[in-house]
Amino acid sequence: MAGKKFWEKLSPRAKQRLRVAVWVVIGIAVLALMLLLLRGAELLHDLFRAGLRDVYYN
Repeated sequence: MAGKKFWEKLSPRAKQRLRVAVWVVIGIAVLALMLLLLRGAELLHDLFRAGLRDVYYN
C-alpha cells in the first residue's frame, strides 16, 4: 500500500509536523462549521421573532 510506505519513510519530526497540520486543519474546519451553524441559528431566531411579531400585531 502506497500510503503505508509514505508514512514509514517520514522522520519522526516530519510525522509530528504532519499530525499537527492535520489537527490544525480539523480544528479550523470545526470552527468554520460552528460559525455557520451559529449564523443559521441566528437567522432562524430572527425569522421566528418576525413571525411572532406578525402574529401579535396583526
